[in-house]
Amino acid sequence: MRLKTIGGRLTLGSVFRLVAVGWLISGGLLALAYLLFVVVGVVTTGQVAFNGLVVLGAGQALLTMAPVFVMFPLIVIGQALALGGLVTLGVWLYQRRRPLVVTAAEPGAES
Repeated sequence: MRLKTIGGRLTLGSVFRLVAVGWLISGGLLALAYLLFVVVGVVTTGQVAFNGLVVLGAGQALLTMAPVFVMFPLIVIGQALALGGLVTLGVWLYQRRRPLVVTAAEPGAES
């Protein structure tokens, strides 16, 4: 990922991209792990309780869980946009009081 700076200052688009992509990757992996556990649980037991009703059969149970499989990615994307926007707003407000300066470090230099 390439972050853009203007005059040594990080642009707000770069801040948003950094936060949103980081959240999409981490939240996406978390959602994928959760959905994998749900699928394995439903397939091995062959039943799922949904809205107080027990659905029997792995195919029927997975079909009943279809809205969950559709909504999880949408929720993660919505959270990434909201979180990226809020962090970008916070950085913009911070930059109005003090400059947020980016400096280049030598390769191999720590800290």
